Amino acid sequence: MAGSPEASEAENKAHSNKPLVSQAETNFLKMMEKMTQLMGQLTQAVSPRDNSKSPAFNIPSMKAPNSFNGTQAHRLRGFIQSFQLIFHNYPANSFSDRKKVLYSTSFLTGRAGEWIEPYLSNISN
Repeated sequence: MAGSPEASEAENKAHSNKPLVSQAETNFLKMMEKMTQLMGQLTQAVSPRDNSKSPAFNIPSMKAPNSFNGTQAHRLRGFIQSFQLIFHNYPANSFSDRKKVLYSTSFLTGRAGEWIEPYLSNISN
């Protein structure tokens, strides 16, 4: 079969297909290179922005709330509202709920401080 006309015809086809295969490989490599460039551009477009820059204006500081000792229940509403004002004064992502609770409980004294103490012990465990 090596010397047969069929074999030489197969060899001729193989040689004539090499430029087509070579061109297809070249086109494929070009497409892959372009896809790599596009993926890089896409990655840059969706990557998180640097939000560490300070805001365009300074948020005014606020007076720290008065402490709450738990003996005068009618002062509880004002105590809670003072924290609401503080947390609303800052951007929404400034404080996690956990930080809000920890900050607020740091102003509890007396009976209220004693009441919260076991809960704070559980937070650290």
